[in-house]
Amino acid sequence: MQTHRSPWTLAALALAAAAAPMTGTAQQPEKDAAVAMEESVTLPEPTVTVANHNWLDMHVYLVRAGGGRTSLGIVTSHQTERFEIPAGFMSGPSDLHIVADPIGSRRSYVSPSFFPDPGTDFAVDLHASLGLSWANLRHAAAN
Repeated sequence: MQTHRSPWTLAALALAAAAAPMTGTAQQPEKDAAVAMEESVTLPEPTVTVANHNWLDMHVYLVRAGGGRTSLGIVTSHQTERFEIPAGFMSGPSDLHIVADPIGSRRSYVSPSFFPDPGTDFAVDLHASLGLSWANLRHAAAN
């Protein structure tokens, strides 16, 4: 027995068949993949890397422009150290500076201000003449 369908019935069936993959379970894998992608992309904590090319050891401080100072540590002569920025310095609208105090000298290096974001590294390059020292903010993945 053959059933006769009108053109409108065929159009409605075609539309329903085309829409079926877009509902329910068809979107679930895309949604799960998006959630998995967000969970797998975690940026590292912001860091400060200090390369000391000076002949004196340096005591390195992290200073908040609005007040507050913490010691990150000591970088010995001709060595490079990486420090994590403490969580307490991540909050608030204030920018940060690095201060490098040479042990045995009164001259200090004060970096330009920066705002640490997850996934960034603030690189400081200290030279024998501290006036020639420089700093820049870079993405940690570039290390």
